[in-house]
Amino acid sequence: MTDSIMPNDELLPFESWERLAKESSAAFAAFGFYRDFGPERNMSRAVKAAETDPVKAAKRYRMWRLWSAQFQWRERAAAYDQFLDQIKLAGRRRALEAQEAANLEALKKLMATGSKALDMIDPAQMAHGTTRDFIETGIRLTREGVDKGSNQNGDDGAQPLLSFASEFEGL
Repeated sequence: MTDSIMPNDELLPFESWERLAKESSAAFAAFGFYRDFGPERNMSRAVKAAETDPVKAAKRYRMWRLWSAQFQWRERAAAYDQFLDQIKLAGRRRALEAQEAANLEALKKLMATGSKALDMIDPAQMAHGTTRDFIETGIRLTREGVDKGSNQNGDDGAQPLLSFASEFEGL
C-alpha cells in the first residue's frame, strides 16, 4: 500500500473506497462518480456521463486518468464492488436461512397432521395402490431429506416442493 492510500488515523477501520489522506475533495468526488458507475465501469463512459461538452470532457478525462493512477481507482472500485457483493450475499444467506426455518416449521406441522391422519385410517379399508403410494412417498421424502441434510444430491439448493392430491382436506 502506498502512502497515498493510508488512512488518516491507522487506529480506525479503513475501507479503501473512502477518501484518502492526500486526496482532494474534487478527486474524491470524481472517484465516487467513477466508483458508482458499477462493475462494468470504464473511464471513458464515466466521463461522458459526467460531462456533455466535448472540450470539457477531454480535460476531465485527462484529470480523471491522472487521479485514477495516483489514487488507485481501479483497485479501490473493485474492493467496493466486492464489499457490496458481500452485503448482497449476506442478505441472501439470511433470507435463505429464514425460509429454511419456515419450511422446517411447516414440515413439522405437516408431519404431525399426517401422523394423526394415518392413525385414523383403517388399514383394511385402504386400497392396495393407496398403501403403495403412502410407502413410496414416505421413502422418497426421507431420501430427499437425507440428501438435503448431507448436500450430496448435487442440486442447486432449492427446497423441494410438496404437492397434495386434490382430495386432501386435512383434519
